[in-house]
Amino acid sequence: MQRFVGNRQHRTHFAGIHIMATLTKITKFRRKLRRKKMGRDRKAAAEANGTTPAFEIHSADAVKNAPKDQLKPEHR
Repeated sequence: MQRFVGNRQHRTHFAGIHIMATLTKITKFRRKLRRKKMGRDRKAAAEANGTTPAFEIHSADAVKNAPKDQLKPEHR
């Protein structure tokens, strides 16, 4: 089926098959690209700027300096 829009001819069907993608497919594809790009940008930023090094949440010094009533029994 062919339509005429202005002076241009648009083909909306090819061999009886509708060739337009649904909005759902377009949205899912865009979301997939966006997620992939976010990961790429995050990794590049971490590589360029560095990341926070891993550290202990409760170091030996923190346990030693904490009030005894705030410590768990195994740390007293």
